[in-house]
Amino acid sequence: MRTFLNKIVNIILPERDSHRIVRELDRLIAAPKTISLNGCTVHYLLEFKHRSVRACIHEAKFHNNIKAQNLLGQTVSDFLKLHSISYDVVIPLTLSTERLKQRGYNQVEEILKSARIQHSSKIIMRADRPTQTSLTREERLKNVTGSFSIHTEKALVIAGKHILLVDDVVTTGATLRAAKAALLPHQPTSVTCLALAH
Repeated sequence: MRTFLNKIVNIILPERDSHRIVRELDRLIAAPKTISLNGCTVHYLLEFKHRSVRACIHEAKFHNNIKAQNLLGQTVSDFLKLHSISYDVVIPLTLSTERLKQRGYNQVEEILKSARIQHSSKIIMRADRPTQTSLTREERLKNVTGSFSIHTEKALVIAGKHILLVDDVVTTGATLRAAKAALLPHQPTSVTCLALAH
């Protein structure tokens, strides 16, 4: 009876391809690389062109899929254990107030939580701007310029510290560069940019 009901449910509500891919995954294989994008050096762990990576990012970002978040979190955790990146404060790239209200969660923060990586999500604020996904390279650069600011009372947390700034996907580097630019006037010792995928 249960098999029959499952078939009916799958006909009415077919499983998303990305959900099925994540459900069948045991782990993600990281291939860390460092690139320079628009003058911003970024470490990234996974190639977005791979179906399994795209599926995990999509599921974590748009469907709050816990397994996808755990797989991505494990990838970040393994990378930080194996590589000597110096950091005192981990900052997940923030969403704008409007986007956070719509989505209900910050996927990067959820990924860091799943990896049990302590992070500070209230340091950077992001202005409401159009989403980057459909914009050209030049439009992305203009769209994020000046879109980040630092909570005044949190500025002391940054001064003299090694900051690890984390995002899920980097394309042109515009968003990470803009967030880093907002941090630099508060005199961190260093800001390292890390993306899950490129």
